[in-house]
Parts: sequence; C-alpha cells; structure tokens
Amino acid sequence: MDNLNCFFSFYSIPDDRIPVPELLKNKDKRADSAARVAVQAAANALTGISAIDLTSLNVVVVNREGCKDHISKVTNGIKKNQPAQGFFVRGGPQTLATYTALALGSHGAAFTFVGDQKILKDAITTACYLACNTKDGATLLTAIVKKNDAGYQASTVLVLSNNHRFETIFSSLEQKMHNHLSHAFDMEIVQ
Repeated sequence: MDNLNCFFSFYSIPDDRIPVPELLKNKDKRADSAARVAVQAAANALTGISAIDLTSLNVVVVNREGCKDHISKVTNGIKKNQPAQGFFVRGGPQTLATYTALALGSHGAAFTFVGDQKILKDAITTACYLACNTKDGATLLTAIVKKNDAGYQASTVLVLSNNHRFETIFSSLEQKMHNHLSHAFDMEIVQ
C-alpha cells in the first residue's frame, strides 16, 4: 500500500453561473455547466501535486445526467425547428471526462459513468485499475451531482501508483474512496 497514494478534494458552487475554467479558456469555452464543474474539480485536486505526467493522466467522472444543459438546448431547438450541431459530440455524458482531459492536456483513458451512488464501486475499480496498470500511473476520479436547483458539488480522488499491482489494492482504501465520493451524493437533489 505504500506505493499507492490517494489525494482527496472537494468542490462546490451554489449556482449554475460557473465561469469558464482557466484551463479551458484557450481551448473550448462551450462546456456545459456540469463539464465546467468537472474541470474545476480536477484543477482543485491537482493543486500542489507536481509529480504527475498530465499527458498520460486517466480521467473518470460519475454523474447522473451528463451534459443536461446542452441536451436541453438541442431539444428546445428541435421543438422550434432550429438545427443544432454537435449533439452527438457534445450532448452525451462522455463530455464530462473528455472536457476534463482536454483542459488538462491528458491523453490517458477518459470515461464517464452515468448513474448514482451505486455505480461508484465500478468507477473506483476502473480508476484503480487504470492507475495501477502502468508505471507511475495516475487517475482522477470525480463524482459530480446537482446539489440544489442550480448548484453543483463534486468530490474528487486522485489515485497515484508507483508500480503497484491492481490485485493488491486493500478494501480499506477502496472504502475511504467510496466514502469520500459518496459525500457528494449525500447532498444531491434528485429531479
């Protein structure tokens, strides 16, 4: 266990007027609110951590809705017979992980799990496997939820591995990760 490190971070915002994160300003400003929260949470989790090769960082995000604001724009456009481009590219939940990877300059794996607290076990297993599968591997795992009518909350775990074997991850560490990520879901308002 001495070769596996986890760093925990938390991000919360009371409304949906989420500014474009600095990491996206020169890349893509169209990110949905939930994607912006994912990027902000990732940036917070990486603050003060310098020994990571961001180009190979893996990104895993858990969220119930995906990019809800963008999907709403597209469906409203369909109702008004206005064409909307990029629905399949930007309208799916996968953009939560891909916008984070874009912002960080990461070329590792990027997965978004859609679901509630029940999917965390699979997301944690995936994050640990990805981190432990390569030398000096790292995975950023974030759970994002809507905490009220407008605000968001995100819990993040950064998993770092130094030649650690996936099979030797202790269940107590997995439980700590689950407890931290579950905290965001404890504040969720189900719509």
